[in-house]
Amino acid sequence: MHVKAGDTVQVISGKYKGTVGKVSRTFAKTSKVIVEGVNVQTKHQKPQQEGDSGQIITREAPIHSSNVMLYSEKQKTVSRVCFTIQDGKKVRMLKKTGEIIDLINHPIDNRDIANQFSAPLHSQFSISTTPLTKPRERKEQHG
Repeated sequence: MHVKAGDTVQVISGKYKGTVGKVSRTFAKTSKVIVEGVNVQTKHQKPQQEGDSGQIITREAPIHSSNVMLYSEKQKTVSRVCFTIQDGKKVRMLKKTGEIIDLINHPIDNRDIANQFSAPLHSQFSISTTPLTKPRERKEQHG
């Protein structure tokens, strides 16, 4: 998914088109996000016990992640996200403005991990050239 919790996004379609808000929660399996102040629904709750009064609760419902785009607060514009490498680390960046959003915490180059071995990998394992099974004997064809 192209958005994460904490990103500032703008809704690009639907009833709340043009609204800017922060993503408070993401649902990866359904590709939905909850944006603060967007898709607010009211729920009438019955009293749970005798003597209590009912309540009207407002909450934000999820919207599909394809209906939001990342928003640059500096440039006041929306943009797609791209991934680039800066100082040897992978970062998320806004395509249109070049603004860096955040770092992604995983190694970029796996060769650094392979260089930690003292000997090459082929010398650590013995390689056998003999087949594990016998070749099948062919039957002679009568003709």
